[in-house]
Amino acid sequence: MFAPGTVLLHDNLAPQGQNLLFTAPREVLVAYDSAAARAALRRLSAAAGQGLWAAGYLAYELGFLFEERLAPRLPEYSETPLLWFGLYDAPRRPDRAETDALLAGAGQGLATDIEPRLDFDTYRRAFERVKSLIAAGDTYQVNLTLKADFRLHGDPLGLYRVLAQSQPTAYGAYIHAGDHHVLSRSPELFVSGTDGLLKARPMKGTLKRGRTRAEDEAGRLALARDEKNRAENLMIVDLLRNDLGRIAETGSVRVTDLFSVETYRSLHTMTSGIEARTRPGIGMHALLENLFPCGSITGAPKLRAMEIIHEVEAGPRGLYTGSIGYIAPNGDFAFNVAIRTAIIDSAGRGEIGIGGGIVADSLAADEYQEALLKLRFLADPAPPVTLIETFKWTPEQGFALRDRHLDRLIDSAAYFALPVTREQAHAYLDDRARDWTGPMRVRLTLAETGLDLSAVPLPPSPEKFRFAIAAEKLDSTSLWLAHKTTNRAFYDEPRQRAHDAHGLDEVVFRNERGELTEGSFTNLFLQRDGRLLTPALASGLLPGTLRAELLASGRAEERVLTLADLARAEAIFLGNSVRGLVPAEWVRNQDHD
Repeated sequence: MFAPGTVLLHDNLAPQGQNLLFTAPREVLVAYDSAAARAALRRLSAAAGQGLWAAGYLAYELGFLFEERLAPRLPEYSETPLLWFGLYDAPRRPDRAETDALLAGAGQGLATDIEPRLDFDTYRRAFERVKSLIAAGDTYQVNLTLKADFRLHGDPLGLYRVLAQSQPTAYGAYIHAGDHHVLSRSPELFVSGTDGLLKARPMKGTLKRGRTRAEDEAGRLALARDEKNRAENLMIVDLLRNDLGRIAETGSVRVTDLFSVETYRSLHTMTSGIEARTRPGIGMHALLENLFPCGSITGAPKLRAMEIIHEVEAGPRGLYTGSIGYIAPNGDFAFNVAIRTAIIDSAGRGEIGIGGGIVADSLAADEYQEALLKLRFLADPAPPVTLIETFKWTPEQGFALRDRHLDRLIDSAAYFALPVTREQAHAYLDDRARDWTGPMRVRLTLAETGLDLSAVPLPPSPEKFRFAIAAEKLDSTSLWLAHKTTNRAFYDEPRQRAHDAHGLDEVVFRNERGELTEGSFTNLFLQRDGRLLTPALASGLLPGTLRAELLASGRAEERVLTLADLARAEAIFLGNSVRGLVPAEWVRNQDHD
């Protein structure tokens, strides 16, 4: 869909993110050796004076050109480009909706057969060498990486679309370089310059997100206070301050914020902000000589860390941990750190880099597993999130349990950074209900595009639900059990099979410990000694609104429940806010153990 030479620089994190689309290059600069790279850098500097924009990428090994000690390590001829840039007239600036529409036109794309190039034993040998050099005082920190190979099935732009939906970031990029494609979902700014003001925002220190907003806040606070992550982050901040100081006006380098925590779809990361003002006469070549590559992906001291990386890593990094960005004719620019970045050749062979920072107390097994986990965004991208709330509406009572439904919706919307306020949701519901005259079953959804609603006449509640125990076990730690979304296949498919095979209305799930959790569209309640018992949230289940109401009123209480409790129950009920509390019959001979 995108022609060769197209570059999309893509921010789908901020609601009004800046996107730049470069097409039809007047000239393409590609370099595979040091002489061609130097010539291309000179051409980049000259292009601005001709009113041309430049957009493309710099490979990590290009940094060897800028250090006398490293230059001999650059191969005579690189297998992949040391740099690739197109020179363009002014880019288009599509907004989010237009960019989404452009990406929607791509075909399907999928990454398969993802295999790391190093097994653990090979990785451990490199890791132990790094640890020995740290212990000897040669270095404080080294960013140790490895590559993974994969196969592309389908359209590379389609794969990029899926990754962009799964991982919104501010510094994404897609490049059709003719014989290869670049797909980057980097969250990290290397450096930008506007009217001589330089900004850098290194990332160092990450933590997996919690399942709920409360867990998230606890995690953010823990990361912000973690001394190990703060020490690593400060080490890189000092490195970048030193790099910027070589090209900045005296006294202009300053840290704008330290140890801030930013939240992305799957993790929290610690970042710090640094600013400086360039000295007069400092051009792009001088900027790169002094700053590239970014210290957050080398280690400290930077030069020694790069020597160690060259010694211990299995091969060149190529584009991975290099940089992707643009240069405007007026001298403004912005470049990312090319992490979470894949490159795919014309035969559909892809590679991607993964890794992390090694310090004195790092453990090889932990670092290797953490690196492999970083492949999940490519191997198993999360689907776009659409929240859902299902209401009962009657002319007499309006929306049943409206506040509890909206509490859950707003809480999940904040977790997933979806655009809505309680006032907007209230007004939207009231407006859509204006013309209803009879009882309705109402389905409210919230996605990045906003609120949507459908409504049908309310069906009568059944006198009884017949259910069996599902064979499938729910993971009590799953994110999708904490938020009601349209990602419901793991609920719906077992119920549909039970209905088709045995005429059942519902299935009830257990978790990995054998504890009862919930039905596919109902919460479970067992009556014992005149009290209603319902599975505890810790067992892994959706916090239903009827359940919350019964708990708050004192009519029900939480317990860890098992099949033995189910067998001893005086009565069984399944319920939700639309159907209410409905008597239920356990059809034991249809269980799927």
